[in-house]
Amino acid sequence: MDLLQEGHQLYLRELMDLFPSPGKRFTLNPSPSKWKQHDVPNLHWFEKISDQKPWDLYIHIPFCKSICTFCGCNIKTAEGHEQEGVYIDKVLHEWSFYQKEYPDHQVENLFIGGGTPNALSIKNLVRLLESIETSNIYIELNPQLFNEEQAKALAAFNLKRVTFGIQDTNQKILENVNRTQELENIKKAFFLARQYGLGEIAADLIYGLPLQNQHSLDISIKEVLALIPDFIHLYPLAHVPWQEARQRAYGNFEVIPQRQKNRLYELGANLLSEYGYQNLGFNSFVHTESMAFSTTKFDRNICDIAHNLNDTLVGLGVSSISSSPEMYVQNHKILEKYLNQDHKEKKHFPLGHLKTKQECHSETIFNKIYKEKMFKWDSTNIEDLLKYGILKKDQGLTQVTEIGLHFLPQLFHRIDSVLHSNN
Repeated sequence: MDLLQEGHQLYLRELMDLFPSPGKRFTLNPSPSKWKQHDVPNLHWFEKISDQKPWDLYIHIPFCKSICTFCGCNIKTAEGHEQEGVYIDKVLHEWSFYQKEYPDHQVENLFIGGGTPNALSIKNLVRLLESIETSNIYIELNPQLFNEEQAKALAAFNLKRVTFGIQDTNQKILENVNRTQELENIKKAFFLARQYGLGEIAADLIYGLPLQNQHSLDISIKEVLALIPDFIHLYPLAHVPWQEARQRAYGNFEVIPQRQKNRLYELGANLLSEYGYQNLGFNSFVHTESMAFSTTKFDRNICDIAHNLNDTLVGLGVSSISSSPEMYVQNHKILEKYLNQDHKEKKHFPLGHLKTKQECHSETIFNKIYKEKMFKWDSTNIEDLLKYGILKKDQGLTQVTEIGLHFLPQLFHRIDSVLHSNN
């Protein structure tokens, strides 16, 4: 390793300790816990979505074969497929409500997450995909469950990207969080995705898991790097208070100290750079030799990063969130409540938030920074970020530097604080 690279590592370490993360991803601003509108009328939401531009669509599939104790997603454990058909019926009924209001409206990007979308039976997965016309499909998959039958079925649709939830490859670490997964199955999943032409391949990894250390994470990341995914997401372990009792019951869930967690991220980020991955910010990295790297101008929403995302995101399914430039709404978070409502007669969303002028302004700036890495900002509250090389001035604009891409949450927090104080 040359001195420049070694110096970059040391500098990243110092900056991470100097500028701790605010713990927010700023995909929803404010977070749902601060939303105050209840029983939001459908018509109010429909007035806030664009009928001129294409939409993006998110469908939440809550079903999982077992509970991974690190996960904070809305899930339902199910060994069989009995409840799936009823659930897909409800999702499609909910979608028909939009189709009635906006006949033949174009859906450009479809995101399917969970839960575990490929825990669905082939029949139900295909029925869901056949029911929605779209240009691009992004789907999350569990590599342990992925098989050739699923690959063949998915190959019939417009898949843009498959994301394999790997998290780690160390068996001891995985067993401690109640996850069953073998490296050979991960390798097979990548092989099938390429054999059947399922588009870009992304891999999700988590740093900060209990029992994880620099040595184990180094091995896990290198095993994933050997498969050459187009994207790697290196996410921090999220603190999920409502899971604490379950986490302790299943294994050792001692929280790793923040500085130790920083060292894990530093290790991962430098490994990814060494192997030819460009940091996109917010824990996402793209391989510079991938076709996906044709431009680094990516958009970002609550689902994923992608090119050409749209202003309106419609969420279907339990707990799904919909977003427009002016408003958020969320479906029921309890599966039984979602299943028991009649979507054809649905009159309200249980929770919503009308964005303030300041929140809309923040969102516009955040989106521009993520896509362009340049913005106009005159406040003095970023002077220390300029001093330490996280930002730099360029012809009257402020630019995010290469090392600054690791600190977008800190930057967004500064901007949001100023706009709030000026409101």
